[in-house]
Amino acid sequence: SQIYYIFYEAFFKENPSQNLFDVPCMITKFYQHILALAFAVKVINENPNLLPNVTLGFHIYDSYYDARMTYRTTLDLLFKMRRFAPNYKCDSQKNLIAIIGGLGSDTSFHIADLLRLYNIPQ
Repeated sequence: SQIYYIFYEAFFKENPSQNLFDVPCMITKFYQHILALAFAVKVINENPNLLPNVTLGFHIYDSYYDARMTYRTTLDLLFKMRRFAPNYKCDSQKNLIAIIGGLGSDTSFHIADLLRLYNIPQ
C-alpha cells in the first residue's frame, strides 16, 4: 500500500457509522519501491540479452492494509473484468506468471491463501 487507511471494525452493538475508514496517510517509502520495480522492468525489457523474446509487465494493486481489501484486490488481479465473478476468466490475453506480495507478512499471507488455490507462485 502506498496509502494507508485505518478501517473500523463493526461490532453490531449500535447503528453502523457511515465512516468506514479514517483519513488516509501517504507512505512515500512504498512509492520508492514502485519506482524501483518500474525501473527494473524497463531495464530488463530494453536489454535483449537479459530475457530474449520476453516482455515483462506489471500491475500494481493496493491492499490498504486490510484483509478484505487484500482478498478483493487479489481476486480482481486474477479475474479482471468489468464486474466481479470469481472462477470465471474471459480475458485470454493476460498471462499471469507470478505475484509479488506485500511488504507485510500478514498481507502476503492473505494473498498466498488465494494464490495456492490457483497454483500461482508468490
